[in-house]
Amino acid sequence: MTTNTCPPTATLKNAGFTLLELMIVVAIIGILAAVAIPAYNRSLVTAAIEEGLVFAGEERLRVELFFEENGRMPNDEPEAGLINRRIDRIQQILWRQDSAQSGRLQFTMDLTEFNSDLGPYATAFELHAQANPNGSLTWRCQPGTDNTAVPANYLPSSCQ
Repeated sequence: MTTNTCPPTATLKNAGFTLLELMIVVAIIGILAAVAIPAYNRSLVTAAIEEGLVFAGEERLRVELFFEENGRMPNDEPEAGLINRRIDRIQQILWRQDSAQSGRLQFTMDLTEFNSDLGPYATAFELHAQANPNGSLTWRCQPGTDNTAVPANYLPSSCQ
């Protein structure tokens, strides 16, 4: 007579995962996805705005050339030589003269591809120009100031 030292239920217990263990794994994956996906989308918007900053270099140069030649800021886009054209995601570029020695370029972008909450024509950023005593311009990037401005947490660190 042979005796079986393992009860029949012991062999079934080691055959796989319990439902509770699987539910815990699914819950952990869900929590990680809930944190990672918004962070990923935010980084996509930030990268698109960084790309817009690269395209903004040409527009900045036009304003700087006008300032060097005339000793003052341009009054409007045509005077600055800014052509209202679409560049990649940039929908509109506006020039706002604040004074004879300061002004700002305002960039409106279509960022709905990454985040539908931002709207199709969100003011992504503004480049503020301030004249220096030596005749050069100092530029600083800031969030947009109108009611369609992109929240600051989407902007690159150089523009906050």
